[in-house]
Amino acid sequence: ARKANIITKSQRLSSTDVTILETAKAGSYVIISDDKKVIAAARHNKIKVINTPHFMHRLLLEEKLSKERVEEILIGLKTKYNRPYIIDKVLKDIEKWGG
Repeated sequence: ARKANIITKSQRLSSTDVTILETAKAGSYVIISDDKKVIAAARHNKIKVINTPHFMHRLLLEEKLSKERVEEILIGLKTKYNRPYIIDKVLKDIEKWGG
């Protein structure tokens, strides 16, 4: 892990979360996370962060996965995901803008 200064405000983050944030900041990496605390801390520290549904859409746009496969994954994830409205939005965006 690389180290960089991370400001965590009053967020209670695990040592693993802090290490991930430090490494991402030091290496200018993008974090893929669905953890609201990690997302908030990443944004506060100007670290690029994306959630799983939007990452799946990105894989479609970059032609790494087919539209059918992305939709299959998102629909399967919907029953397990804590914010299914995000998946609905991404599925709607896929239909609207394609990929």
